[in-house]
Amino acid sequence: RGVLLLGKPGNGKSHFAKALGRSVGWPTLCLDLGRIFGGLVGQSEENMERAMAIIDAVSPCILFIDEIEKALSGASGGGGDGGTTVRVGAKFLQWLQDHESEVFVVATCNDIKALSAASDGAFVRAGRWDAIFFVDNPEPAQARAILGLYLDEYTGRALADYQGQDEPNLSGYSGAEIKQIAIEAAYNGGDLGAAAGFVIPL
Repeated sequence: RGVLLLGKPGNGKSHFAKALGRSVGWPTLCLDLGRIFGGLVGQSEENMERAMAIIDAVSPCILFIDEIEKALSGASGGGGDGGTTVRVGAKFLQWLQDHESEVFVVATCNDIKALSAASDGAFVRAGRWDAIFFVDNPEPAQARAILGLYLDEYTGRALADYQGQDEPNLSGYSGAEIKQIAIEAAYNGGDLGAAAGFVIPL
């Protein structure tokens, strides 16, 4: 059915969906739930049905939904939109539960509490997804490998070429923040310490 990737931003949750599609040879479709909602009565529900029909027709495919909690944050009924978000959310949940097409859903979420609040936990209950994975900041060895990859991309030098410099402490940095360190190092001539000092991790 699909997986929900929970975790801090900047650690590759979105990249995973694209990499998965390439790995299995399926196209990756991106569903922007925010664009489903229309201004006319019944338009949002109709848009959702049309989107699901298109996705089923394209299958087999990967369906990627980024930051699902933001689009569905009003599904608990407090959005003041006349219940539109509730109905759209219910249509998506019904499709997720019942569809028989070869569509594997990869949804990302930064705030599990907001997603759980939608429809009283219906989006995160047991059995809704095949699995829920927490994606944390990289561990030291992973962070060092990520820095090496991006240094090679942006400076043309491997991490080993920076011997003699004190390697920055990457504890608490996301993958995106480590990428930014490499970019800063490219701008300042290769001073990793200064680059790391410039990038403050969230």
